[in-house]
Amino acid sequence: MTTLPPLTPHERWRDVSSLTVLLIAVAFGIWPLWTPGWPFNHEMLYFAQRTGIFAAHLGQGDWLPLWASSDNFGFGSPQPILYHKLFSYVSGLVYWLGHDMKLALMLTTSFFLFIGASGMFFLLRTLKVERSLGVAAGICLIFANYTATNWLVRGALAEFSGAMLIPWAIAFFLRVLHQKRHTLDAIALGLTITLLFWAHSILTYFLVLLLPIVAAALWRAWGLRLERGLIYRLILAASLCLFLLAPILFAMRQLSQGYDLSRIIPLKYLPENQIKPFFNYFWDTYLFGQDFRAYTVKLDNFPLAVALLGGGWLLWKRIQAPEAWALLLLVAVILLLQSRATIWIYSLLPGGSYIQFPWRLLAIATPCLIAAAVLILRSITLAAGFNKRGTASAAFILAALLMLSSGPFSKLSYGLYSPQALDSWNANPIMFSLFGEYLPRTVPRNSNPLPQILFWAERKNCQIREESTPYIFESLIRNFEVECADTAILALPLFSSPYHSITANGLLSSCLDLPDLPGLCALPVPAGRSELEVRMPTFRAFIKTELQKRSTLFQ
Repeated sequence: MTTLPPLTPHERWRDVSSLTVLLIAVAFGIWPLWTPGWPFNHEMLYFAQRTGIFAAHLGQGDWLPLWASSDNFGFGSPQPILYHKLFSYVSGLVYWLGHDMKLALMLTTSFFLFIGASGMFFLLRTLKVERSLGVAAGICLIFANYTATNWLVRGALAEFSGAMLIPWAIAFFLRVLHQKRHTLDAIALGLTITLLFWAHSILTYFLVLLLPIVAAALWRAWGLRLERGLIYRLILAASLCLFLLAPILFAMRQLSQGYDLSRIIPLKYLPENQIKPFFNYFWDTYLFGQDFRAYTVKLDNFPLAVALLGGGWLLWKRIQAPEAWALLLLVAVILLLQSRATIWIYSLLPGGSYIQFPWRLLAIATPCLIAAAVLILRSITLAAGFNKRGTASAAFILAALLMLSSGPFSKLSYGLYSPQALDSWNANPIMFSLFGEYLPRTVPRNSNPLPQILFWAERKNCQIREESTPYIFESLIRNFEVECADTAILALPLFSSPYHSITANGLLSSCLDLPDLPGLCALPVPAGRSELEVRMPTFRAFIKTELQKRSTLFQ
């Protein structure tokens, strides 16, 4: 690979034109969303609720949400900081600005499709491939099988947003490997990995583990050496990433105390119980639009055929295509990780079982397969004597075939969530803990602590009334009025954290643990009438509390 020369104004205009084509392709890529409502999917409307929570926090000036006061039916949880954030952050910002949930979700989905497509364009341009081929690769990713499976069928918009950042991460990694004096590429790699972690942490984990395979495959072909400049760039990227993520990781660690996040991997969702028949990665009878409850993990037929048949022809003719082989090697390793023979790797890796579904690695394999197919197609056409226009035509034929056979253009035979359901996303109680992962581990699952709280208050001759009437969705402040005959310790209808701040009759207080009512926010109240103001955990309160802890230790 050789370094691309600086762009001239004419070339920059051609880049803008290429990206415009990708933007038009995105408009077709969200075809099912042009009708009112939202297609049925595995996630139902949880992504709308997460969008609303982030929008509510942004509207109150809480720019890094830590706590969802509406989760667990109003008892709260640290779900915003512990769950994947990037899609909800962007969609929440759009919803806060426009107050239209369908538009916010539609624009954010389009935004990440464009990010993924332009990432493929950038990856191919990094490998010094013509713009037209980069555009074709971008179109292929928009309409790829796993792309549609993620956002359309599964409703896994967090994973989808992470998958769309994968091409950028691979491209910057290749630039860091090869470019000699480009510190900016190392900074860009660190920023991309940071955003990828925000989007989907487990994808980030496995991508970082798998990228060295590409480096090893290209080592001799590119004449790489473990020189000081390369080590410096890799350390710079890693250091920047860790620096930016350190506050988030620390907040996640602190707020996860008292919770059991391993609950998201019950026996059914351990990797060894999610192995698909290997043949399904190459052929599957599933049809998009027929059943939203099922899904497919099949690799895209046309890029796969080009990669296998075209790659075989290149080997027979002894034509060099090192970048294509490196990307195909990564795809082959990911396919190997789908077999029972390698299932032990997930339990061996610290936290590896959190991937739940080994086929989730298709988020990495899909852009690699598409890029490799385009590179192989280019080598074949050039070897056959085609000019650049002929090579571009072949690439666009590949993109058109994939596009016409794609999921977004399938006629949906199942229903859609109505516009009214989408607009009333906050009308029903919110409970994100499908497996109890956002319930304090001391709280019994499938239980409602409210009757216990009221019974406890009655035993203490107390009454608890919430002053916020009507109930305010996702408020940073909750106000209660308590009236007791005698001094008592009461539990409020809130799950506690060390970062709740309570003002009781003008005096600052904090949540106490009550052994009889574990996990709840308890506090002593005097006899008579008391007014309580409870402030939910924010990042500012978190930092302040942690600094106070450490200053106390050094006194």
